[in-house]
Amino acid sequence: MEDVRILILFTVVLLSACGGGGSSPTKTPPTTTPPVVNGEISVYVDASPQQHQSVGVVAQANNVDIASITWSVISSPTSIELLASNSQVVSFDAEVAGTYRLNVSITATNGTQYQQDIDINVQGNSSSTAQLRLDHEVVERGKVSLRADNHLNYDIDTINWQQVRGPTVSTELADNRLFFDAPSVTQDTLLEFQATLSLSNGTTTTDNAFVLVKNVSINNAAIFPQYAEQIVTHSAHAYRPTGPYADVLVDCVYDNQRETTCGFSRLPLIGMETTTPDIEDIMNRLVVSHDWMGDRFEQFLRNSNVSADMLNLLRATTAVVISYDVRPSFYWTATGAIYLDADNFWITPAERDTLNDAPDYRVSFGNELQFDINWYYLNNGDLAFAAYDPAARLTRDFADMESEVTWLMYHELAHANDYISPNRWSSLSNSSNPLQAANEVDSVSDKMTDLYPLQQTVLTNLANVSFSGCTATVLQKAYTPSEISDLFKDDYATDYYSYSSQAEDLAMFFQHLMLNYRLDYVSVVAVLDNDDIVNWGEFSRVDRAHLQNKSFYVLDKILPEVNANGVMQNLPTVNNMQTGLSFRDSMLAGKQAKPSSDKNILQLNRKIQHHAAHVGRPKLH
Repeated sequence: MEDVRILILFTVVLLSACGGGGSSPTKTPPTTTPPVVNGEISVYVDASPQQHQSVGVVAQANNVDIASITWSVISSPTSIELLASNSQVVSFDAEVAGTYRLNVSITATNGTQYQQDIDINVQGNSSSTAQLRLDHEVVERGKVSLRADNHLNYDIDTINWQQVRGPTVSTELADNRLFFDAPSVTQDTLLEFQATLSLSNGTTTTDNAFVLVKNVSINNAAIFPQYAEQIVTHSAHAYRPTGPYADVLVDCVYDNQRETTCGFSRLPLIGMETTTPDIEDIMNRLVVSHDWMGDRFEQFLRNSNVSADMLNLLRATTAVVISYDVRPSFYWTATGAIYLDADNFWITPAERDTLNDAPDYRVSFGNELQFDINWYYLNNGDLAFAAYDPAARLTRDFADMESEVTWLMYHELAHANDYISPNRWSSLSNSSNPLQAANEVDSVSDKMTDLYPLQQTVLTNLANVSFSGCTATVLQKAYTPSEISDLFKDDYATDYYSYSSQAEDLAMFFQHLMLNYRLDYVSVVAVLDNDDIVNWGEFSRVDRAHLQNKSFYVLDKILPEVNANGVMQNLPTVNNMQTGLSFRDSMLAGKQAKPSSDKNILQLNRKIQHHAAHVGRPKLH
């Protein structure tokens, strides 16, 4: 029982490299300049960096362990920001030619201190220039991604990838990105990759990027390596370093060593300490891989219209983790924490560059089926989510960031309040822990399912294909969109994802209800064929007559501070979507819709896939 409940919302499937797309880049001699050596520290810098390129600098320890490291900018021809200034690898875009002077200050575990100034001479360049992002450090066996762009944003005809330094790794290629798992190493090991781009304007351009693989201690019996089959970043740290739980946060919720769940005596639920947490209470429970993620999370809590709800819902958690290597987002009973994909929080292009581009492992699940069931939202008749092409270097609006974070947090925090519900916090013992508390009584979704069970086992079995990667049978491959529509529309689910587990069923109800109540978003769900044509669909399905009691139950149990009757009375009217149109066109043709901006129209299909793939975790299969 314990192992099942540990994994129910946290399952990682290891995908082998099958068929085309994979390669091992050829190796050529390193192209970097000889390192600057200061005692036990070697500093590597890109060779002959050019204007508009991404420039990387590495401080590699030789036979010494680093306790702390800080990079700073002494002088530069234009303002630059080092978003990983406490990492051994920093990177920045050199938008102006000239000399960039950095300083690195290092303290070793034996107390020895090292200081080094580094001059980086960037040559002027007005032609199209390759940009390989992003130089960074990674824990051994961690996941790595690199993305090749060009600063004038020409179409890329071909990319030739080469590994030019370090032990050869097996890579996967997708569009302009390269992915690989960092090798196991016995000491910090520097890898270097080169991308040569042939562009549509006839030019060829090259850029390099460093990846420093950190040798760290990994306990294969720990909960993350064992149950999640994931090696988490060693860069995770408490955002508030002097907070009351700063010394225990990483150990308890994002660590490669811990084998057991931390007790509440060490890290209690927020709701065990206060029923009215403020923003500082939450920030004291935040773990990040990069400090900008904490800055954006705090910005969201201080400025969002949904902040009061989030503070209340966060009472059911021990901590919040936002990291570049979280994908997809999830809640885990083993730690009592929520884990949020940092892709939802970025504002600036430089922040976006620090993220891992590896796709959600579930993206290709269910491709052999003849149908899909998509969900989306309309905001005042327009499409609710805006997509930003990384190559375009656009700054994201706070409102767009808020939309991404809001739906995600309503969903994940529904899980937290489902497993350890608000009426239990005052009775929890310090001798207990999140896993024990989640297992010792029925969850809210257990009771919801007893009252309002889903009827269609066919859809439950199909959800195992679409969300857990199970192999589709001949019969499942034969189901038509019309047959799926007939099964789905009168059942007690708001979404296809509801069939993946009862916990996801509850979270989807709560997500739709709260987004309408707080942001006035109208939910949309539709059964599509493989050409994205609507076979059947509805606006505001949560207000369907046979779903209203279930909707009320979810609201009342998950967030009792909200007037569930008031929410239900103000839901928009259920309306059918127009069939025979694309999902986008059918949404915009509905009575709730108005003409959408070109940016959103052009990116809609991509965003539909993004949101379908990032809602929580699939159940164990």
